[in-house]
Amino acid sequence: MGSVTCERCGFVSFATSEVCKQCGGTLPGTQAVLHWRPQPQPDWQPQGAADWQQHQTQAGQWPQPAQGWPLPSHGGSTHYGAQQNYYEDDGQPKRKGAAVVSVVCGLLALPVMILGAAAAISLGAPAAILGAVVGLVMIILSFTLGIVGLVRVNRNPFEFGGKGMAIAGVILGSLLLVSVVPIGIITAIAVPNLMLARRAANEATAISTLRTISLAQADYHSAAGEGGYGDLDDLSRQNLISETMAAEVRNGYRFELTASGDSYELTATPVDYPDSGMRSFYVSEHGVIRGADKKGEAADAEDPPISTNGGFADSPASAGGEEIEWTENGPVLRRTGSQSHGRR
Repeated sequence: MGSVTCERCGFVSFATSEVCKQCGGTLPGTQAVLHWRPQPQPDWQPQGAADWQQHQTQAGQWPQPAQGWPLPSHGGSTHYGAQQNYYEDDGQPKRKGAAVVSVVCGLLALPVMILGAAAAISLGAPAAILGAVVGLVMIILSFTLGIVGLVRVNRNPFEFGGKGMAIAGVILGSLLLVSVVPIGIITAIAVPNLMLARRAANEATAISTLRTISLAQADYHSAAGEGGYGDLDDLSRQNLISETMAAEVRNGYRFELTASGDSYELTATPVDYPDSGMRSFYVSEHGVIRGADKKGEAADAEDPPISTNGGFADSPASAGGEEIEWTENGPVLRRTGSQSHGRR
């Protein structure tokens, strides 16, 4: 049902009323509403309209425009009627920042974590931890910004775009959170332990190599050397050590042998401190292997002896350091220290 406004007092009454209830004035009535026609503006001509087309309307309904009349515009969109909306794209670029960042973070999160794990081999455990943390932050950003992008597109599709990229960011973030994050945490824990194991293995190999070369020097001194000591090539030519052991760099350590007459000095220094090894080692014609954490520098005769199990000795008497003793039957490796056990 329509309505009509009183021309005298402005009171709104039903379209079927003939008298105003407020001032008692005469209203247009039903017939006037049914025969009402839209009137054009004085100086306005409709574009494309051949002539004025009249349309009979019912009370309470909005009159339809004549053929060729332009639809009234509002902002960047065009609206007509009480229940129908017609939108026109203004051609302006839509905002896609959240969706783009979401996809980029989702694509780069896994490579960052892998790069951190690979860098841990040379840079240590902090690199693996840093890579895992940065990757986790990027995964969370991918998932969160993807949801933000979707919400923005659904609420205001004429200002925000990139719905497909936002969906891709949410999917990537979800998959990475479920699968990659546990793997990254395990890797961050396992890599440092693997590095410690490799470093311990390199140090044990270096001690074993020094002990083998020391015994080979004793054999060379008593036979081919005729009272003198040789270098690594001399020992290799006499088949006292292997060609692999004669290499200067082996298992993360650099071996340097200096022989002069009836004395020699052999050192083992980490090539890449502290990843390939922390301790440096030293042995001379006395056969006592010594070592200490020299911060990547070579060890010397002033460093403490190494026990038979590879650890540091508290003192020569309790450590069980070793030296070569010459007997009638040839060189014999014996302990330099001893402990008293049992009854006196």
